[in-house]
Amino acid sequence: MRTCFLAVAILFLELGSCAAAGSKGLDGCATPGDIASALATVRERGWTVWTPEELVKIWPRPLIPQDCHSPQGPCALLGYKGRGGKQSCECCETFDFSADRDGGGPKRLNAVTVFHSAERYTDVLAAARQLAKAMGLPASEGPVGQEQQPAPGETVIQHFEWKEAPLKQGAVLDLRISHEKVWTAYVTVGWYPVI
Repeated sequence: MRTCFLAVAILFLELGSCAAAGSKGLDGCATPGDIASALATVRERGWTVWTPEELVKIWPRPLIPQDCHSPQGPCALLGYKGRGGKQSCECCETFDFSADRDGGGPKRLNAVTVFHSAERYTDVLAAARQLAKAMGLPASEGPVGQEQQPAPGETVIQHFEWKEAPLKQGAVLDLRISHEKVWTAYVTVGWYPVI
């Protein structure tokens, strides 16, 4: 009996270590928890009060200015490119800042995009849910993603909109989960004034 119990205990330990090894993050990718924690810090202060100079100081990874051309007026982009080639991004963050149409005043954060990649669908789905929650998506808006892994070539696409009454703004969150070389969740959130 003891031998059987010991064999079962060893089997569970080995299975647990295999599961932990299987969910190990990809090289160049921050943990979803680190990104979600930083997003929560930004959100708690109020998304639109952040300037590029302030965000660079608190973000857990180095942000680099990107080219920005907008028909809406002066803008700035900051980004971190984790993995991927010229046309793809796995584990990247982009922050979109804009100024008043007349160009006066500081540039303020108006959208955040996070790409998170993982080998397994379950890991990227969990990351997408954690990021959406950190971005302020209320649970009342419904489930994020789908439990069942999409078929090859299929993309999970969702769109959410809600009002953030204390901040007097509306928010829009778009989610895509797809698979090329690895599973990638694209989660973006932006804000607009509520009149």
